[in-house]
Amino acid sequence: MQTTNRRFWRNAYFWILSAYVASRVAYFAAGIRFNVKPLSSFFQIADPLLLRTRLFETLLYLHTQPPGFNLMIGLVLKVFPSSYSPAFHFIYLACGVSLCFTLYRMMRIFEVRPWIAASLTILFLVSPGVVLFENLLIYEYPLMALLCVSAVLLHRLFQRPDALYAVLFFSCLAILLYIRALFHLGWFILIAAFVLWRLKGYRRMIVTAAAIPFLLSLAIFVKNAILIHSFTSSTWMEFAAETITTHQLTDQEHEHLIQAGVLSPMSRISAYDPLSSFAGKISLPPPSGIPVVDQLNDSTGRINYNNAGYLELYPFYVHEGVEIILHYPKAYVRSIVRAWFAYFLPTSDFPFFDENKAHIGKLDRLFNIVVFGQWRDASDRKNLRKMDAAGKTYELPLYVGTWLLLGLPLLFCMGVSIVWRKVRTAGWGQPATSLLTYLLFQIAFITVLVNFLSSFENNRYRLPVDPFFVTLLGIAIERGTAWRRSKSERGSIEGRTLQLR
Repeated sequence: MQTTNRRFWRNAYFWILSAYVASRVAYFAAGIRFNVKPLSSFFQIADPLLLRTRLFETLLYLHTQPPGFNLMIGLVLKVFPSSYSPAFHFIYLACGVSLCFTLYRMMRIFEVRPWIAASLTILFLVSPGVVLFENLLIYEYPLMALLCVSAVLLHRLFQRPDALYAVLFFSCLAILLYIRALFHLGWFILIAAFVLWRLKGYRRMIVTAAAIPFLLSLAIFVKNAILIHSFTSSTWMEFAAETITTHQLTDQEHEHLIQAGVLSPMSRISAYDPLSSFAGKISLPPPSGIPVVDQLNDSTGRINYNNAGYLELYPFYVHEGVEIILHYPKAYVRSIVRAWFAYFLPTSDFPFFDENKAHIGKLDRLFNIVVFGQWRDASDRKNLRKMDAAGKTYELPLYVGTWLLLGLPLLFCMGVSIVWRKVRTAGWGQPATSLLTYLLFQIAFITVLVNFLSSFENNRYRLPVDPFFVTLLGIAIERGTAWRRSKSERGSIEGRTLQLR
Protein backbone atom coordinates (compact mmCIF):
# COMPACT_ATOMS: atom_id res chain seq x y z
CA MET A 1 0.00 0.00 0.00
CA GLN A 2 2.82 2.38 0.89
CA THR A 3 4.52 1.63 -2.43
CA THR A 4 1.29 2.40 -4.31
CA ASN A 5 0.86 5.72 -2.46
CA ARG A 6 4.47 6.63 -3.12
CA ARG A 7 4.04 5.99 -6.84
CA PHE A 8 0.83 8.01 -6.85
CA TRP A 9 2.44 11.07 -5.30
CA ARG A 10 5.43 10.80 -7.61
CA ASN A 11 3.26 10.55 -10.71
CA ALA A 12 3.93 13.58 -12.91
CA TYR A 13 0.46 13.47 -14.45
CA PHE A 14 -1.08 13.86 -11.00
CA TRP A 15 0.83 17.07 -10.35
CA ILE A 16 0.22 18.43 -13.85
CA LEU A 17 -3.53 17.80 -13.63
CA SER A 18 -3.63 19.18 -10.08
CA ALA A 19 -1.88 22.36 -11.19
CA TYR A 20 -4.20 22.62 -14.20
CA VAL A 21 -7.38 22.29 -12.09
CA ALA A 22 -6.08 24.64 -9.37
CA SER A 23 -5.11 27.28 -11.92
CA ARG A 24 -8.52 27.16 -13.60
CA VAL A 25 -10.27 27.55 -10.25
CA ALA A 26 -8.00 30.49 -9.39
CA TYR A 27 -8.53 32.16 -12.77
CA PHE A 28 -12.30 31.69 -12.45
CA ALA A 29 -12.16 33.28 -8.99
CA ALA A 30 -10.23 36.19 -10.53
CA GLY A 31 -13.10 36.78 -12.98
CA ILE A 32 -12.10 34.85 -16.13
CA ARG A 33 -15.17 33.65 -18.03
CA PHE A 34 -15.59 31.84 -21.34
CA ASN A 35 -16.10 34.44 -24.08
CA VAL A 36 -18.76 33.53 -26.66
CA LYS A 37 -18.84 36.99 -28.26
CA PRO A 38 -17.03 35.69 -31.38
CA LEU A 39 -20.31 33.88 -32.12
CA SER A 40 -21.76 37.21 -33.22
CA SER A 41 -18.62 39.14 -34.18
CA PHE A 42 -15.90 36.94 -35.75
CA PHE A 43 -16.12 36.32 -39.50
CA GLN A 44 -14.84 32.74 -39.01
CA ILE A 45 -18.23 31.78 -37.57
CA ALA A 46 -21.30 31.61 -39.81
CA ASP A 47 -24.67 33.03 -38.81
CA PRO A 48 -25.49 31.24 -35.52
CA LEU A 49 -29.20 31.24 -36.40
CA LEU A 50 -28.48 29.38 -39.65
CA LEU A 51 -26.12 26.98 -37.86
CA ARG A 52 -28.92 26.16 -35.47
CA THR A 53 -31.75 25.89 -38.03
CA ARG A 54 -30.12 25.06 -41.39
CA LEU A 55 -26.83 23.45 -40.42
CA PHE A 56 -26.19 21.09 -43.35
CA GLU A 57 -27.16 23.66 -45.99
CA THR A 58 -25.05 26.36 -44.36
CA LEU A 59 -21.98 24.13 -44.15
CA LEU A 60 -22.44 22.98 -47.74
CA TYR A 61 -22.50 26.52 -49.14
CA LEU A 62 -19.97 28.02 -46.71
CA HIS A 63 -16.94 28.97 -48.81
CA THR A 64 -15.05 31.50 -46.67
CA GLN A 65 -14.04 28.81 -44.16
CA PRO A 66 -13.63 25.03 -44.05
CA PRO A 67 -16.72 23.56 -42.37
CA GLY A 68 -15.20 21.81 -39.33
CA PHE A 69 -15.23 24.59 -36.73
CA ASN A 70 -18.72 25.71 -37.74
CA LEU A 71 -19.91 22.09 -37.60
CA MET A 72 -18.83 21.87 -33.98
CA ILE A 73 -20.52 25.17 -33.16
CA GLY A 74 -23.71 24.20 -35.01
CA LEU A 75 -23.99 20.88 -33.18
CA VAL A 76 -23.53 22.56 -29.80
CA LEU A 77 -26.15 25.21 -30.65
CA LYS A 78 -28.59 22.47 -31.66
CA VAL A 79 -28.05 20.28 -28.61
CA PHE A 80 -27.69 23.13 -26.09
CA PRO A 81 -29.78 25.99 -27.55
CA SER A 82 -29.94 27.93 -24.28
CA SER A 83 -26.84 26.71 -22.44
CA TYR A 84 -24.29 26.64 -25.24
CA SER A 85 -21.65 28.73 -23.40
CA PRO A 86 -20.94 26.06 -20.71
CA ALA A 87 -20.93 23.41 -23.46
CA PHE A 88 -18.28 25.31 -25.45
CA HIS A 89 -16.30 25.86 -22.27
CA PHE A 90 -16.37 22.15 -21.49
CA ILE A 91 -14.99 21.33 -24.96
CA TYR A 92 -12.13 23.79 -24.51
CA LEU A 93 -11.38 22.49 -21.01
CA ALA A 94 -11.24 18.99 -22.49
CA CYS A 95 -8.64 20.29 -24.96
CA GLY A 96 -6.69 21.68 -22.00
CA VAL A 97 -6.79 18.36 -20.16
CA SER A 98 -5.53 16.57 -23.28
CA LEU A 99 -2.60 19.01 -23.40
CA CYS A 100 -1.69 17.99 -19.84
CA PHE A 101 -0.96 14.51 -21.18
CA THR A 102 0.33 15.12 -24.71
CA LEU A 103 2.75 17.97 -23.99
CA TYR A 104 4.37 16.08 -21.13
CA ARG A 105 4.43 12.89 -23.19
CA MET A 106 6.22 14.61 -26.08
CA MET A 107 9.02 15.75 -23.83
CA ARG A 108 9.35 12.33 -22.23
CA ILE A 109 9.67 10.78 -25.70
CA PHE A 110 12.83 12.85 -26.08
CA GLU A 111 14.05 11.65 -22.65
CA VAL A 112 13.54 14.97 -20.93
CA ARG A 113 13.62 14.28 -17.19
CA PRO A 114 10.16 14.03 -15.57
CA TRP A 115 10.61 17.06 -13.30
CA ILE A 116 11.73 19.24 -16.22
CA ALA A 117 8.93 18.03 -18.49
CA ALA A 118 6.30 18.42 -15.78
CA SER A 119 7.52 21.90 -14.78
CA LEU A 120 7.46 23.19 -18.36
CA THR A 121 4.05 21.63 -19.01
CA ILE A 122 2.61 23.30 -15.92
CA LEU A 123 4.24 26.65 -16.68
CA PHE A 124 2.81 26.61 -20.20
CA LEU A 125 -0.71 25.53 -19.22
CA VAL A 126 -1.10 28.01 -16.35
CA SER A 127 0.29 30.96 -18.36
CA PRO A 128 -2.16 33.86 -18.84
CA GLY A 129 -2.04 33.73 -22.63
CA VAL A 130 -2.96 30.05 -22.80
CA VAL A 131 -5.79 30.55 -20.32
CA LEU A 132 -7.12 33.52 -22.29
CA PHE A 133 -7.22 31.46 -25.49
CA GLU A 134 -8.84 28.59 -23.62
CA ASN A 135 -11.65 31.00 -22.80
CA LEU A 136 -12.24 32.41 -26.29
CA LEU A 137 -14.43 30.80 -28.95
CA ILE A 138 -11.83 30.68 -31.74
CA TYR A 139 -10.15 27.68 -33.31
CA GLU A 140 -6.49 28.15 -32.28
CA TYR A 141 -6.86 26.35 -28.96
CA PRO A 142 -8.48 23.17 -30.40
CA LEU A 143 -5.90 23.24 -33.19
CA MET A 144 -3.10 23.28 -30.62
CA ALA A 145 -4.60 20.31 -28.78
CA LEU A 146 -5.10 18.34 -32.01
CA LEU A 147 -1.57 18.98 -33.26
CA CYS A 148 -0.17 17.62 -29.98
CA VAL A 149 -2.43 14.56 -30.19
CA SER A 150 -1.29 13.97 -33.78
CA ALA A 151 2.37 14.13 -32.69
CA VAL A 152 1.91 11.54 -29.93
CA LEU A 153 -0.06 9.28 -32.30
CA LEU A 154 2.62 9.57 -34.98
CA HIS A 155 5.34 8.52 -32.55
CA ARG A 156 3.22 5.58 -31.47
CA LEU A 157 2.72 4.64 -35.12
CA PHE A 158 6.48 4.69 -35.74
CA GLN A 159 7.05 2.64 -32.59
CA ARG A 160 4.39 0.07 -33.35
CA PRO A 161 3.02 0.22 -36.91
CA ASP A 162 -0.64 -0.57 -36.44
CA ALA A 163 -3.78 0.22 -38.46
CA LEU A 164 -5.55 1.79 -35.47
CA TYR A 165 -2.78 4.32 -34.81
CA ALA A 166 -2.53 5.07 -38.53
CA VAL A 167 -6.28 5.71 -38.84
CA LEU A 168 -6.30 7.92 -35.74
CA PHE A 169 -3.27 9.90 -36.92
CA PHE A 170 -4.60 10.59 -40.42
CA SER A 171 -8.03 11.36 -38.97
CA CYS A 172 -6.35 14.05 -36.84
CA LEU A 173 -4.81 15.51 -40.00
CA ALA A 174 -8.23 15.55 -41.69
CA ILE A 175 -9.87 17.26 -38.71
CA LEU A 176 -7.13 19.91 -38.71
CA LEU A 177 -7.74 20.47 -42.41
CA TYR A 178 -11.49 20.75 -41.78
CA ILE A 179 -10.95 23.41 -39.11
CA ARG A 180 -8.37 25.73 -40.68
CA ALA A 181 -7.62 26.51 -44.33
CA LEU A 182 -3.94 26.88 -43.42
CA PHE A 183 -3.78 23.08 -43.46
CA HIS A 184 -4.02 22.23 -47.15
CA LEU A 185 -4.19 19.06 -49.23
CA GLY A 186 -0.53 19.55 -50.08
CA TRP A 187 0.30 19.61 -46.36
CA PHE A 188 -1.62 16.33 -45.90
CA ILE A 189 0.13 14.70 -48.88
CA LEU A 190 3.62 15.73 -47.70
CA ILE A 191 3.06 14.23 -44.26
CA ALA A 192 1.52 11.06 -45.71
CA ALA A 193 4.50 10.71 -48.07
CA PHE A 194 6.91 11.04 -45.14
CA VAL A 195 5.06 8.33 -43.18
CA LEU A 196 5.02 6.06 -46.24
CA TRP A 197 8.74 6.55 -46.73
CA ARG A 198 9.51 5.88 -43.07
CA LEU A 199 7.31 2.77 -42.89
CA LYS A 200 8.15 1.20 -46.23
CA GLY A 201 7.18 -2.26 -45.08
CA TYR A 202 3.65 -1.14 -44.20
CA ARG A 203 2.70 0.81 -47.29
CA ARG A 204 -0.58 -0.98 -47.94
CA MET A 205 -1.70 -0.42 -44.35
CA ILE A 206 -0.70 3.28 -44.45
CA VAL A 207 -2.44 3.92 -47.78
CA THR A 208 -5.59 2.18 -46.57
CA ALA A 209 -5.60 4.11 -43.29
CA ALA A 210 -5.03 7.45 -45.02
CA ALA A 211 -7.52 6.90 -47.85
CA ILE A 212 -10.80 7.84 -46.14
CA PRO A 213 -9.38 10.88 -44.23
CA PHE A 214 -7.78 12.10 -47.46
CA LEU A 215 -10.95 11.62 -49.51
CA LEU A 216 -12.99 13.44 -46.88
CA SER A 217 -10.48 16.28 -47.03
CA LEU A 218 -10.57 16.29 -50.82
CA ALA A 219 -14.37 16.51 -50.66
CA ILE A 220 -14.20 20.11 -49.36
CA PHE A 221 -12.14 21.19 -52.37
CA VAL A 222 -14.32 19.29 -54.84
CA LYS A 223 -17.46 20.76 -53.26
CA ASN A 224 -16.15 24.31 -53.70
CA ALA A 225 -14.93 23.54 -57.21
CA ILE A 226 -18.47 22.52 -58.15
CA LEU A 227 -20.36 25.25 -56.29
CA ILE A 228 -18.09 28.30 -56.70
CA HIS A 229 -15.65 27.08 -59.38
CA SER A 230 -12.63 27.35 -57.09
CA PHE A 231 -10.59 24.34 -55.95
CA THR A 232 -9.99 25.53 -52.41
CA SER A 233 -11.16 24.93 -48.85
CA SER A 234 -11.55 28.67 -48.18
CA THR A 235 -11.89 31.82 -50.27
CA TRP A 236 -10.62 34.05 -47.48
CA MET A 237 -7.18 34.19 -49.09
CA GLU A 238 -8.58 36.75 -51.52
CA PHE A 239 -9.32 39.05 -48.57
CA ALA A 240 -5.83 38.37 -47.23
CA ALA A 241 -4.38 39.46 -50.58
CA GLU A 242 -5.67 42.97 -49.91
CA THR A 243 -4.49 42.91 -46.28
CA ILE A 244 -0.86 42.17 -47.16
CA THR A 245 -0.67 44.64 -50.05
CA THR A 246 -3.22 47.47 -50.36
CA HIS A 247 -3.63 47.87 -46.59
CA GLN A 248 0.12 48.40 -46.27
CA LEU A 249 0.03 51.55 -48.44
CA THR A 250 -0.20 55.06 -47.04
CA ASP A 251 -3.00 57.20 -48.46
CA GLN A 252 -0.47 59.14 -50.52
CA GLU A 253 1.14 56.00 -51.93
CA HIS A 254 -2.27 54.56 -52.76
CA GLU A 255 -3.34 57.66 -54.65
CA HIS A 256 -0.02 57.82 -56.49
CA LEU A 257 -0.42 54.25 -57.73
CA ILE A 258 -3.97 55.00 -58.87
CA GLN A 259 -2.82 58.12 -60.75
CA ALA A 260 0.00 56.10 -62.32
CA GLY A 261 -2.52 53.54 -63.61
CA VAL A 262 -1.10 50.71 -61.52
CA LEU A 263 -4.25 50.40 -59.42
CA SER A 264 -7.90 50.91 -60.28
CA PRO A 265 -9.89 53.71 -58.60
CA MET A 266 -12.13 50.93 -57.22
CA SER A 267 -9.23 49.88 -54.98
CA ARG A 268 -10.16 52.85 -52.78
CA ILE A 269 -13.00 50.63 -51.58
CA SER A 270 -11.90 47.88 -49.23
CA ALA A 271 -12.91 44.29 -49.92
CA TYR A 272 -14.14 44.25 -46.31
CA ASP A 273 -16.73 46.96 -47.02
CA PRO A 274 -20.43 46.14 -47.41
CA LEU A 275 -21.53 45.09 -50.89
CA SER A 276 -23.63 48.26 -51.08
CA SER A 277 -20.34 50.17 -51.44
CA PHE A 278 -19.85 48.49 -54.82
CA ALA A 279 -23.21 49.51 -56.28
CA GLY A 280 -22.82 50.08 -60.02
CA LYS A 281 -19.37 48.48 -60.02
CA ILE A 282 -20.32 44.81 -59.78
CA SER A 283 -23.46 42.88 -60.61
CA LEU A 284 -24.84 40.88 -57.73
CA PRO A 285 -25.99 37.36 -58.60
CA PRO A 286 -29.75 36.71 -58.41
CA PRO A 287 -31.13 35.33 -55.13
CA SER A 288 -30.64 31.60 -54.77
CA GLY A 289 -32.97 31.02 -51.86
CA ILE A 290 -30.00 29.94 -49.71
CA PRO A 291 -29.58 32.46 -46.85
CA VAL A 292 -25.87 31.89 -46.24
CA VAL A 293 -25.05 33.07 -49.78
CA ASP A 294 -27.91 35.59 -50.20
CA GLN A 295 -28.08 37.69 -47.05
CA LEU A 296 -26.07 40.91 -46.95
CA ASN A 297 -25.98 40.84 -43.16
CA ASP A 298 -26.62 37.87 -40.93
CA SER A 299 -28.96 37.65 -37.96
CA THR A 300 -26.35 39.24 -35.67
CA GLY A 301 -25.91 42.28 -37.91
CA ARG A 302 -22.47 41.30 -39.19
CA ILE A 303 -21.54 41.71 -42.84
CA ASN A 304 -22.00 38.35 -44.52
CA TYR A 305 -18.72 37.81 -46.36
CA ASN A 306 -20.04 34.48 -47.54
CA ASN A 307 -22.48 36.33 -49.82
CA ALA A 308 -22.02 35.21 -53.42
CA GLY A 309 -21.45 38.83 -54.41
CA TYR A 310 -18.02 38.81 -52.80
CA LEU A 311 -16.98 36.07 -55.20
CA GLU A 312 -17.25 38.70 -57.94
CA LEU A 313 -14.71 40.85 -56.10
CA TYR A 314 -12.06 38.23 -55.43
CA PRO A 315 -10.33 38.27 -58.86
CA PHE A 316 -10.12 42.07 -58.75
CA TYR A 317 -8.42 42.27 -55.35
CA VAL A 318 -6.02 39.43 -56.14
CA HIS A 319 -5.06 41.27 -59.36
CA GLU A 320 -4.54 44.54 -57.45
CA GLY A 321 -2.38 42.73 -54.90
CA VAL A 322 -0.20 41.24 -57.62
CA GLU A 323 0.19 44.68 -59.22
CA ILE A 324 1.36 46.18 -55.94
CA ILE A 325 3.91 43.38 -55.42
CA LEU A 326 5.23 43.85 -58.96
CA HIS A 327 5.29 47.66 -59.06
CA TYR A 328 5.61 48.67 -55.41
CA PRO A 329 7.06 45.69 -53.48
CA LYS A 330 7.90 47.98 -50.58
CA ALA A 331 4.28 47.61 -49.40
CA TYR A 332 4.53 43.82 -49.24
CA VAL A 333 7.89 44.07 -47.45
CA ARG A 334 6.12 46.16 -44.81
CA SER A 335 3.57 43.39 -44.41
CA ILE A 336 6.30 40.79 -43.87
CA VAL A 337 8.13 42.96 -41.31
CA ARG A 338 4.91 43.61 -39.39
CA ALA A 339 4.01 39.93 -39.56
CA TRP A 340 7.29 38.85 -38.00
CA PHE A 341 6.96 41.57 -35.36
CA ALA A 342 3.49 40.28 -34.39
CA TYR A 343 4.73 36.67 -34.48
CA PHE A 344 7.14 37.34 -31.60
CA LEU A 345 4.59 39.09 -29.41
CA PRO A 346 3.56 37.28 -26.20
CA THR A 347 0.57 34.97 -26.49
CA SER A 348 -1.75 37.25 -24.54
CA ASP A 349 -1.26 40.30 -26.77
CA PHE A 350 -4.47 39.85 -28.71
CA PRO A 351 -7.03 42.67 -29.12
CA PHE A 352 -10.08 40.56 -28.27
CA PHE A 353 -8.94 39.66 -24.75
CA ASP A 354 -9.91 43.02 -23.29
CA GLU A 355 -12.66 41.85 -20.92
CA ASN A 356 -10.90 38.80 -19.49
CA LYS A 357 -7.45 40.37 -19.55
CA ALA A 358 -8.64 43.23 -17.34
CA HIS A 359 -9.06 40.75 -14.46
CA ILE A 360 -5.48 39.46 -14.63
CA GLY A 361 -3.66 42.49 -16.08
CA LYS A 362 -0.91 42.64 -13.43
CA LEU A 363 -0.22 38.90 -13.57
CA ASP A 364 -0.15 38.98 -17.35
CA ARG A 365 2.24 41.92 -17.44
CA LEU A 366 4.57 40.27 -14.91
CA PHE A 367 4.51 37.00 -16.86
CA ASN A 368 5.28 38.80 -20.13
CA ILE A 369 8.25 40.60 -18.60
CA VAL A 370 9.79 37.59 -16.83
CA VAL A 371 8.99 34.72 -19.22
CA PHE A 372 8.86 36.50 -22.60
CA GLY A 373 11.15 39.49 -21.99
CA GLN A 374 8.58 42.03 -23.19
CA TRP A 375 9.80 45.27 -21.64
CA ARG A 376 6.93 47.48 -22.83
CA ASP A 377 3.23 46.69 -23.11
CA ALA A 378 2.12 46.15 -26.72
CA SER A 379 -1.61 45.73 -26.15
CA ASP A 380 -2.37 49.06 -27.85
CA ARG A 381 -1.75 48.18 -31.51
CA LYS A 382 -2.86 51.66 -32.69
CA ASN A 383 -0.08 53.25 -30.66
CA LEU A 384 2.45 50.88 -32.23
CA ARG A 385 1.25 51.84 -35.71
CA LYS A 386 1.62 55.52 -34.81
CA MET A 387 5.18 54.90 -33.65
CA ASP A 388 5.91 53.07 -36.90
CA ALA A 389 4.44 55.89 -38.97
CA ALA A 390 6.44 58.47 -36.97
CA GLY A 391 9.68 56.61 -37.70
CA LYS A 392 10.27 55.49 -34.11
CA THR A 393 11.00 51.94 -35.21
CA TYR A 394 14.08 51.79 -32.98
CA GLU A 395 11.75 51.52 -29.96
CA LEU A 396 9.60 48.71 -31.35
CA PRO A 397 11.92 45.81 -30.30
CA LEU A 398 11.09 46.69 -26.68
CA TYR A 399 7.47 45.69 -27.35
CA VAL A 400 8.12 42.17 -28.64
CA GLY A 401 9.08 39.22 -26.48
CA THR A 402 12.89 39.46 -26.41
CA TRP A 403 13.27 35.86 -25.25
CA LEU A 404 10.89 34.76 -28.01
CA LEU A 405 12.77 36.77 -30.63
CA LEU A 406 16.08 35.20 -29.61
CA GLY A 407 14.93 31.83 -28.34
CA LEU A 408 12.48 30.52 -30.94
CA PRO A 409 14.94 30.64 -33.87
CA LEU A 410 17.67 29.14 -31.69
CA LEU A 411 15.41 26.32 -30.54
CA PHE A 412 14.37 25.58 -34.11
CA CYS A 413 17.99 25.52 -35.31
CA MET A 414 18.91 23.26 -32.38
CA GLY A 415 16.13 20.87 -33.43
CA VAL A 416 17.38 20.81 -37.02
CA SER A 417 20.92 20.18 -35.79
CA ILE A 418 19.77 17.26 -33.63
CA VAL A 419 17.90 15.65 -36.53
CA TRP A 420 20.90 16.15 -38.82
CA ARG A 421 23.30 14.50 -36.36
CA LYS A 422 20.91 11.65 -35.52
CA VAL A 423 20.32 10.83 -39.17
CA ARG A 424 24.05 10.92 -39.98
CA THR A 425 25.00 8.66 -37.08
CA ALA A 426 22.01 6.34 -36.64
CA GLY A 427 19.79 6.87 -39.69
CA TRP A 428 16.03 7.14 -39.38
CA GLY A 429 15.66 4.06 -37.19
CA GLN A 430 14.68 5.92 -34.02
CA PRO A 431 10.99 6.95 -33.85
CA ALA A 432 11.96 10.03 -31.83
CA THR A 433 14.01 11.34 -34.77
CA SER A 434 11.00 11.09 -37.06
CA LEU A 435 8.79 12.76 -34.47
CA LEU A 436 11.23 15.65 -34.08
CA THR A 437 11.21 16.05 -37.87
CA TYR A 438 7.40 16.23 -37.75
CA LEU A 439 7.49 18.93 -35.04
CA LEU A 440 10.02 20.99 -36.99
CA PHE A 441 8.01 20.62 -40.20
CA GLN A 442 4.84 21.90 -38.51
CA ILE A 443 6.71 24.84 -36.99
CA ALA A 444 8.31 25.77 -40.32
CA PHE A 445 5.16 25.25 -42.36
CA ILE A 446 2.90 27.34 -40.14
CA THR A 447 5.50 30.03 -39.45
CA VAL A 448 6.36 30.62 -43.11
CA LEU A 449 2.76 30.63 -44.33
CA VAL A 450 1.32 32.93 -41.67
CA ASN A 451 4.19 35.42 -41.88
CA PHE A 452 4.07 35.71 -45.65
CA LEU A 453 0.28 35.63 -46.04
CA SER A 454 -0.89 37.74 -43.09
CA SER A 455 0.39 40.65 -41.02
CA PHE A 456 -1.64 41.34 -37.90
CA GLU A 457 -2.56 38.48 -35.53
CA ASN A 458 0.51 36.35 -36.10
CA ASN A 459 1.12 35.55 -32.43
CA ARG A 460 -2.37 34.00 -32.44
CA TYR A 461 -1.39 31.93 -35.49
CA ARG A 462 1.78 30.83 -33.65
CA LEU A 463 -0.18 29.41 -30.71
CA PRO A 464 -0.86 25.92 -32.22
CA VAL A 465 2.90 25.22 -32.45
CA ASP A 466 3.85 26.80 -29.11
CA PRO A 467 3.79 23.35 -27.41
CA PHE A 468 6.34 22.18 -29.99
CA PHE A 469 8.60 25.09 -29.03
CA VAL A 470 8.10 24.15 -25.35
CA THR A 471 9.15 20.60 -26.23
CA LEU A 472 12.29 21.92 -27.91
CA LEU A 473 12.97 24.02 -24.81
CA GLY A 474 12.66 20.89 -22.67
CA ILE A 475 15.19 19.12 -24.91
CA ALA A 476 17.56 22.10 -24.63
CA ILE A 477 17.30 22.22 -20.82
CA GLU A 478 17.79 18.45 -20.57
CA ARG A 479 20.89 18.60 -22.75
CA GLY A 480 22.26 21.57 -20.81
CA THR A 481 21.64 19.84 -17.47
CA ALA A 482 23.24 16.62 -18.72
CA TRP A 483 26.27 18.56 -20.01
CA ARG A 484 26.75 20.36 -16.69
CA ARG A 485 26.44 17.09 -14.75
CA SER A 486 28.92 15.39 -17.07
CA LYS A 487 31.35 18.29 -16.70
CA SER A 488 30.99 18.18 -12.91
CA GLU A 489 31.60 14.42 -12.85
CA ARG A 490 34.70 14.79 -15.05
CA GLY A 491 36.01 17.46 -12.71
CA SER A 492 35.38 15.23 -9.70
CA ILE A 493 37.16 12.28 -11.32
CA GLU A 494 40.14 14.46 -12.26
CA GLY A 495 40.28 15.78 -8.67
CA ARG A 496 40.35 12.28 -7.19
CA THR A 497 43.03 11.26 -9.71
CA LEU A 498 45.25 14.14 -8.62
CA GLN A 499 44.78 13.19 -4.95
CA LEU A 500 45.85 9.61 -5.67
CA ARG A 501 48.97 10.89 -7.34
